[in-house]
Amino acid sequence: MSRHASTLGKQPGGSDDTLRVYFALWPPAAVAQALAAWQRVLHATLGGRMLRADRLHLTLAFIGEIPAARLPALLDIGAQIRGRRSCLHLNEAGAWRHNRIAWAGTRTVPAELARLAGDLGASLGAGGFAVERRPFVPHVTLLRNVERCAPVPGGLADIDWPLSELCLLRSRLEAQGARYERLAAWPLD
Repeated sequence: MSRHASTLGKQPGGSDDTLRVYFALWPPAAVAQALAAWQRVLHATLGGRMLRADRLHLTLAFIGEIPAARLPALLDIGAQIRGRRSCLHLNEAGAWRHNRIAWAGTRTVPAELARLAGDLGASLGAGGFAVERRPFVPHVTLLRNVERCAPVPGGLADIDWPLSELCLLRSRLEAQGARYERLAAWPLD
């Protein structure tokens, strides 16, 4: 059961159209606002560029550029994934020096989330899509281009994020940053 939330516009190039896509979990508004509060605290210590609160998400599988003609295969994969609802308890934050991002994460990955990411990766690989070989580390990017990798301030209130929906999103790179378009979403059981 999919709910398609947008239509694709024709881009120059006719049948050579491409889409930059990924599967993700999108937070409810209250969780996004709580993450934005973490962002402000981290920004005061680490600097960098804050992402818009309405664009915060947790990527499960970044696919990258694909021909638009391959979109139906991704929609089929999304519709066949049988993820379970769970709750992600965000209780830690940090900064990675190698890519200069600050993130929100968890000390304990819910088994349902790990299984969802694993099943999605396996289905994408079987469908001929390139998938990352790195272990899944659930995190929400809060800041880009951090200026310092200093210790993260304590006192951030834990955030409970009810995971209820798998989304397929399109990313369009623009001068102001990435803009995301929801292509489809499937409820988790």
